[in-house]
Amino acid sequence: MGARILDNAQVGPYTLVAAGSVVLENSVIPERALVVGVLARVVRPLTEEEKRKIELSAQDYVDYVRTYRDLDERAAT
Repeated sequence: MGARILDNAQVGPYTLVAAGSVVLENSVIPERALVVGVLARVVRPLTEEEKRKIELSAQDYVDYVRTYRDLDERAAT
């Protein structure tokens, strides 16, 4: 969504980097943080509910890949 994470930046697990944000090179962003801005800064920790939504969203993408791969294989036969 247009965020830029520059060389050697480290972004912790379950961290959301907002669209349009720029994480500077060699920055270290902690886990479970909401990061926004040019130059990116941590504005708050994520809640347990937000962490759960990240997990569900990631699983949705895995499911989409499987669905479209199956459709593509069926179309090829």
